[in-house]
Amino acid sequence: MNKQAVYHTIKSNYSFPVSDNELVIRIRVAKGEAQSAEIIHAMKYEWTIRRETSPMNKEYSDDLFDYFIARLHLKDTRFVYVFRIRADGREYYYSENGVSEEYNFDLGYFNFFQCPYINPGDVHREVSWARDAIVYQIFVERFFIGENIKKKQYINLNWGDIPNPKSFAGGDLEGIRQKLDYLRDLGINTLYLTPIFESCSNHKYDISDYFHVDKMFGGNGAFARLVKEVHARGMRIILDAVFNHCSAQNKIFADVEKKGKKSRYYNWFFIDGDKPDQTKGNYQQFAACTYMPKL
Repeated sequence: MNKQAVYHTIKSNYSFPVSDNELVIRIRVAKGEAQSAEIIHAMKYEWTIRRETSPMNKEYSDDLFDYFIARLHLKDTRFVYVFRIRADGREYYYSENGVSEEYNFDLGYFNFFQCPYINPGDVHREVSWARDAIVYQIFVERFFIGENIKKKQYINLNWGDIPNPKSFAGGDLEGIRQKLDYLRDLGINTLYLTPIFESCSNHKYDISDYFHVDKMFGGNGAFARLVKEVHARGMRIILDAVFNHCSAQNKIFADVEKKGKKSRYYNWFFIDGDKPDQTKGNYQQFAACTYMPKL
């Protein structure tokens, strides 16, 4: 058995709750190697008294691995488990100690996997309409110019020319509104817009004001008109809100630059020292961009 291919972790897409008492468990094995997999589990404090065994289904495969999944309804969410895999006519166990041909259940407290508690905030709650959503992502600044181009004195790129990080071509929300029928005819039912709030950049991921749609894109009024017509066509719209970081021009960061630890917003950022200094970059940032301090 290829032991190096076997993998499970108690987080991310290998172990996650889908309701307040339902857990999805996944294990990875080498492709074509395992005949079956099952999960041996118990309420944590009954591990040595009573355990259950549940089969796992091979849900899908890629070029290298097979993935077995179990979906378990739990009476008690203080949940612990190990895996049993059948391969090459033999049985193997998989715990936090890795793969073994034998397993001492009496010592399970030292190496079983465990989900100590399902926090409601950790539950993956499926959005009912998302399963049927056909999503079209739009980088607003480069999609289509809807408003009078003579009003756009900031444009410094001819439409279709090779862009750079500082170039503006003039795309706006009105341009999206004018193309809604075209998008719907493609089969699109959901629009996903890159950030639209006030920012000095073309991508708008460095937001300086979360309460106003950027005037380059037509402002709040243009957004309201777009949403109204999107909904009138039975479509949906999703915004990229960007709460991981903001612009260094945002007034809350400027307040910290001015007042340091006396600012009410000081703890909104991760600062090494009394005040943030853009020349030193003494604060956490998105990537290595001093103009985008991390929130």
